[in-house]
Amino acid sequence: MATFQMLTDEMLADIVSNANQRVVYIAPGIWLSVAKAISVYQKQNSAAALEIILDPDPQVYRLGYGDLEAIKHLDTEGIYLRKCPGIRVGLLIADEEAWFFTPTPRLVEEEPTSNSTFAPNSVAISLEQANQLLSAIAPQLVLGEMLEQNTVANKPPVVGVPKPEIAHETFSIKDMEEIESDLKKCPPQQFDLARQVNVYSSYIQFVELSLEGTHLTRHTISIPQELLNLASDEKDKDRLKASYQLIRSGSDLSGKAMHEKVKALRDKYLKSLGSRYGTVMLKQHKNDFIKDLEQLQTELDSFKQSVQSKLEEEFEACKKNLKGILGPAIKKNPPDELKYGINTPKPNKSTVEMYLDTKLETIIPKIEHFVKDMVIRYQFKEVTYETLHEEAFIVSLRKAFPFAGLPDIPINEYKAAPVKK
Repeated sequence: MATFQMLTDEMLADIVSNANQRVVYIAPGIWLSVAKAISVYQKQNSAAALEIILDPDPQVYRLGYGDLEAIKHLDTEGIYLRKCPGIRVGLLIADEEAWFFTPTPRLVEEEPTSNSTFAPNSVAISLEQANQLLSAIAPQLVLGEMLEQNTVANKPPVVGVPKPEIAHETFSIKDMEEIESDLKKCPPQQFDLARQVNVYSSYIQFVELSLEGTHLTRHTISIPQELLNLASDEKDKDRLKASYQLIRSGSDLSGKAMHEKVKALRDKYLKSLGSRYGTVMLKQHKNDFIKDLEQLQTELDSFKQSVQSKLEEEFEACKKNLKGILGPAIKKNPPDELKYGINTPKPNKSTVEMYLDTKLETIIPKIEHFVKDMVIRYQFKEVTYETLHEEAFIVSLRKAFPFAGLPDIPINEYKAAPVKK
């Protein structure tokens, strides 16, 4: 018998059905075809040995290591189960043959079939190795061999049946009820389609990218009404009624250069699929994209430092301009707040400036607020089950990446990922 072999569920069921002395099955979960073979084995060999050890975690069934119907079938047939939380290896012993195998999580991988290309997923082990494993799992099944080995080796005789190393507890009805309840709250995905989603997600990724807080010339301030009414010139009044621009439009603090760099980054990596879907990128370029983002962040940090040193100059220019518009009117016709707060009939120039400084201090924001709001925001998102079913999405994607050689994408459930029955 070859050492490396391929074991499918069909083969497992066939091996179990043909056994007549002992069957030991250990795995995270079990599928119905194998469970039915075990019940056939028990009916045909009522006095033969049978041990089944499974993981009671509901996640086993979401990952696709088995199905709940198989557990229910074994329970209906009165077959005793043991549980070992967290087990992820597979072991099958049937009469004098035994195999270690890797159970397939069908959420991410398709289970091999007899028609599949040879893909070794099991290792045949000797009878001696199988018995050694049984002494740790079900020592009562190999008690005779253990006694014989101790006699040959002049070791003390075995007193009683040793305790198994794992799976000391019964897989109870309560365990099954808890699994069923948990799976109702959060059902497993349809495995065939989930694999398509995973394959698809490995090619593309949704990306949101934006630069915020650098449109400094858009910031405006509102002039208090008591000052607005003082402007005698109608042009000045109209200018002040509209939101007053805090930073001059021709200023080198416009942030335009930073926005152009973000646009260049977006054009380099991202493709738009329209307003309905947003932007995507080929995932193989994600690391390069992140490196460029880090470089852009460094440049934004430098821009922040530059802004911080120049904003004070801009704010002073704004104050000077407002004082030039409002100062003469306040001196000529001071508002009541100022008029009845001084000891002279009219305020002098320095008093007017002091008054305006106090007022403007309340409407011109702090410089640190501007710098704090300058951020590059980005977020990666995976494709969803619903999006995968939209033909418009598939068409948009192929149009965006005509040369990428993307695999065929399922458009509807039946054609792309038929459910196995």
